[in-house]
Amino acid sequence: MNKLQLSPPLSRSAYLIRYWLPPVLYAALIFFLSSLPGKNYFFAFSSADKLLHLVEYAGLGYLIARAFGYNFPGRKSLLIRSFAACFLYGLSDEFHQWCVPYRVVSVMDMLANVTGSFLGIGIYIKQRKVL
Repeated sequence: MNKLQLSPPLSRSAYLIRYWLPPVLYAALIFFLSSLPGKNYFFAFSSADKLLHLVEYAGLGYLIARAFGYNFPGRKSLLIRSFAACFLYGLSDEFHQWCVPYRVVSVMDMLANVTGSFLGIGIYIKQRKVL
């Protein structure tokens, strides 16, 4: 296969397993971590939790962009769809934390989630050189 040809299309099940299973499992990990009571955390510095939110949502943003990138190769469409999915998941995660003992809903956590999502999506776009 020369470099200009695209890969052969995947079956629906192969596509779902290869592209959507990783972000779903990663989102489940975020949900699990968000379910842990906040009282037991020890952070080396005061904003360490924001850094953790940024890093975990960068991973989610990358995986979501990868999943959407298979069917939506254009940069604008990929960015909008990926960001919307990450934003909605981050919002649901913050509301989920509202029900967990010693955890709070935080605008700053949401900002870290959004920033991390953009970072992960941007890394994917840059890595794949999406047009």
